[in-house]
Amino acid sequence: MKNLNRTHLLVALASIVCLLAGAAVAQAVSNKTATSKGVTFIRKANLSSFPGTGFRSDTISALAAARKIGVSVPSKTMSKFLDPVEEESVNYAGSAGATAKLILAATALGRNPGCFGPKNNELNLPNILTSDYNAKSGQFGRTSFDHALALLALKAAHEPITKKAVTFAKDRRGKYGWNFAMSKSSGDDVESSALMIEALRAAGVSRKSSSLKSAYKWITYQRNQDGGYNPDTPQGETQADTTAYAIRAFDALGIVNSYSKNAKRSLRALQQKNGGFRFSPTVKGDYLGISTANATLALSGQHYPVVARSKKSSGCNK
Repeated sequence: MKNLNRTHLLVALASIVCLLAGAAVAQAVSNKTATSKGVTFIRKANLSSFPGTGFRSDTISALAAARKIGVSVPSKTMSKFLDPVEEESVNYAGSAGATAKLILAATALGRNPGCFGPKNNELNLPNILTSDYNAKSGQFGRTSFDHALALLALKAAHEPITKKAVTFAKDRRGKYGWNFAMSKSSGDDVESSALMIEALRAAGVSRKSSSLKSAYKWITYQRNQDGGYNPDTPQGETQADTTAYAIRAFDALGIVNSYSKNAKRSLRALQQKNGGFRFSPTVKGDYLGISTANATLALSGQHYPVVARSKKSSGCNK
């Protein structure tokens, strides 16, 4: 009887292991499937669903991330976004955040950010980016998004990131995380905190850093009952964009736990039959393209920067 009970126990344990393994596979497959469906929506949608050069640059990074996990992205789809981004880059590049988005898009496709833009009017984007840097304070631009995107873009372009820029970011953390104004006296928000975690990890800050660990913990306290996030408070409705930011921060920290899994599950629940992601459970609005790009990048398992070149470009080769 003892041997029989032991056999039954071993069989039961084996079954549990198989079930857990199956659940893990299902989670991975569902995320890739959602990414693929997101790409389908982006491929079929009108360009007007992605208003502005910045959002179109974000979409290029999302498509490149999907490619990295084996999702087919036609060259025609890439060109749909890349061509207008290059044409508009001369007028768009200027602030640290805007220029950084262009660099992230260029490097996601393996392009040279030092020679990017319309034919015969190419821009040296890293030079433009550093022109919006305050060497005295260590700050890029004016906001947390400016600064964080700049750090990510420098990493993507294989350009040096100054210690002062990293120190500035750490010093501007509020009581828990960061806010858009990078003001220690204002309330922190999930998106600024998540993006800064992603940026500081790209800049080489250890995932064991007390600043990043505290900000991560604070973000998890803001979660909604469905596991998703919204910009300001845990009582608000889950938003696709904010949830995508949180997921990318978790991935940048290498965190795989119930918080990250529930966030991805919550984000997948916002996907429609056509592959697009709603802004929130009750709002579709004009944000379908933007939310879909953010969600596609987050569910691909990738995070910024999505880079196709292993070293800095030389000369003005495309």
